[in-house]
Amino acid sequence: VMLHQSKHRTNCLTAEIVGPAGSGKSTLVAAMRRLTNQVDAIDNYSGFRYWPNLVGSAICLTPVICEELLTFGRVSWPMVRRMTRLQASSAILRRRRASVHPIVVVDQGPLYTLAKLGMTNDERSVGARFHRWRKQMRAAAATALDLVIYLDAPDDELLHRVTSRSKRHAIKKATTSEAKEFLNRYRRHYLWLLDELGHSANTRVLHIDTSESPPDELAQKVLAACQRDQPIHASN
Repeated sequence: VMLHQSKHRTNCLTAEIVGPAGSGKSTLVAAMRRLTNQVDAIDNYSGFRYWPNLVGSAICLTPVICEELLTFGRVSWPMVRRMTRLQASSAILRRRRASVHPIVVVDQGPLYTLAKLGMTNDERSVGARFHRWRKQMRAAAATALDLVIYLDAPDDELLHRVTSRSKRHAIKKATTSEAKEFLNRYRRHYLWLLDELGHSANTRVLHIDTSESPPDELAQKVLAACQRDQPIHASN
């Protein structure tokens, strides 16, 4: 486990858990919540309480979407949905800083959405305004997040986890080589985003190989890291 970059904040600590499919994001959150009642988990922006942020974000995105339509003649609904989630993410996380829980953990937060946008959009098919907006969203994520927990494991382990669970996933229908390339594309996007975050004094980044320890042991280390202000380096 490796942790770098730290800055103390007065409100609750806000963390996003990211990683390729099968890396154990939901499992880690569940383990953290089993070990303590100090964790407030956000697994999706569903529910009426998020609608004001989502509607407001869609309105703010009108100039970006209009430029895409005028320049390229189309904007896919999945792209609009992800853009809206991303625009709303930082505001939602800032609001959750008022949580009574000392730790707020989000799965499928701003970095996840940035990675999804990077995976699904051809850079040649987006306009200058979109690029500027996405850069602003990266900066907003760095401000909103105190900690990013990046999970990973060897490809064969990830594929075994994905194919052995009931949850649907596109790589279940792919060949082994196609599935591994899919995982590596996600890795590249995430590691590039984490490198960008590394230039921020606001956000710490914790890297974990989830194949090396059981979930409860990893959760204990993550919870300990959440309470530390100084950079640490620990090994399993």
